[in-house]
Amino acid sequence: MVHPIFPHAKYHLIEPQPGCHTSLQALARNIDGQLHAVAVTEPGVTSIHMAGDGSGNTGAGVCSVSERDDTFLVPASTLDELVTVTESDRTLLKLDLESHELIALRGAKNLLRVSEVVLTEVSFAHLTAPLFLDTAIFLREHGFQLYDFASLASPISHRRLRSGDALFVNMRSPLLSCRAL
Repeated sequence: MVHPIFPHAKYHLIEPQPGCHTSLQALARNIDGQLHAVAVTEPGVTSIHMAGDGSGNTGAGVCSVSERDDTFLVPASTLDELVTVTESDRTLLKLDLESHELIALRGAKNLLRVSEVVLTEVSFAHLTAPLFLDTAIFLREHGFQLYDFASLASPISHRRLRSGDALFVNMRSPLLSCRAL
């Protein structure tokens, strides 16, 4: 969806589910993209158990040790091992990893050093994604400031904010000087 807006950008598509690879490889061929058929995680981890069957029909998530009955094993890598960019690339890092975002960010210290924007899923009720405050503190320690929210969600039954997509901007970015409302 963003390709028409940024047609000259380079895209790194990261997807561990084998069932998604064919369509993502076709997409990568039509844009300046590269598919990485791995899960992203923290340093020292080379494979991860994921829920489901790998068909790509559901939002498969990373499993804890106790949940490994209905899982499949995928290779894993850090974002720093997969992606090499410079500050002049003005990188936007978008994460939607079904509650594995903060763990993946631990493997992105070099990438964060040169990225301009991070858009990541967060949780306000510890139901799905990492808690917002934990993510905000981690990104603040790596030079980012909360800029906005791209989305917020709450189930009708609870009437309480549950999750969202938070937009963080590098403190060196000219985006922070924009004061327009």
